[in-house]
Order: sequence, then structure tokens, then C-alpha cells
Amino acid sequence: MKSLILGLVIIISFGTFSNADTSQTNKVRKILDSGDLDQIIKNSDIVYNELKHGKLGQEIRAKEKLNMEKQGIPYSFRQCKGCHGQKGNLKALGTSKILTNMTTTEIIKALNGYKNNTYGGSMKELMKGQVESLSNQDIIDIANALGKNTKDN
Repeated sequence: MKSLILGLVIIISFGTFSNADTSQTNKVRKILDSGDLDQIIKNSDIVYNELKHGKLGQEIRAKEKLNMEKQGIPYSFRQCKGCHGQKGNLKALGTSKILTNMTTTEIIKALNGYKNNTYGGSMKELMKGQVESLSNQDIIDIANALGKNTKDN
């Protein structure tokens, strides 16, 4: 199921892909470019592996990183945007604070608190898993990009 969703997101987000230099990548490009849901499902293992580990996946991640950087959003925020919105302007799952309404200090405190299990209510456990892989610099970058500067308040 993960590979199906990922494949559909890629088709919608990036459309037709450039020429490939491997037969595996070529095969996956053809499957995704066809938009044939039955073929995507039938070949979900191949599609998933190519997107996760292959050249096509690397190209897509590079495009995503470039697009996020153009918007002033750090790439480390990619795992957050599904719930918090592309620019951190949504209440995640209808319950969280809106990140862009928080100060940089509040965001840093919250992310570090989730990481060390000292912050959060009902979403504490879910968020701990989401922030585990963030470095201190990732947290600072996210806070600086999304948070309000305390001087502005």
C-alpha cells in the first residue's frame, strides 16, 4: 500500500519523468507514466524499491529538496508537511498549534521536548517518532523558517 500511495503522489506531483539510464528505472518510469493503477499495484514491489533506493527516487528527492528550498522551507521539514501543511500553516490532525503562529523559541522548545519526551499532550508519542531523526541544526532551521521572530511579537 505504501508503494501505491507513493507512486500516485509522484505521478500527481511530478508528471512525466526524464529519460533513464537503467532498465529497472526505465520500467518503473513507464509504469508510473502510464497512470495505470492496476500496473502500479501489480508492480508495487519494483516501484517501491526503485523509488526508495534507485535513481528515480534520488531524482524525485532532489526535485523536492529544490522546490522546498525555493519556498524557504528546509528539507528536514519534508516529514512534517503531510500533517502540518506545506508551509507549516495547518493544525496537524486538527489538534496541534499552527507552527507559523509560534515563535522560533516555542518551536525549538516543542521539538526538543518531543525528542526527549518532556513536551506534548495526546500527540506526544506520535511526535517523538517524527522528530527522532532531526538534528539540532534541523530543529533550528525549521524554527527559523516557520516561527515568528520574537522581536515581531
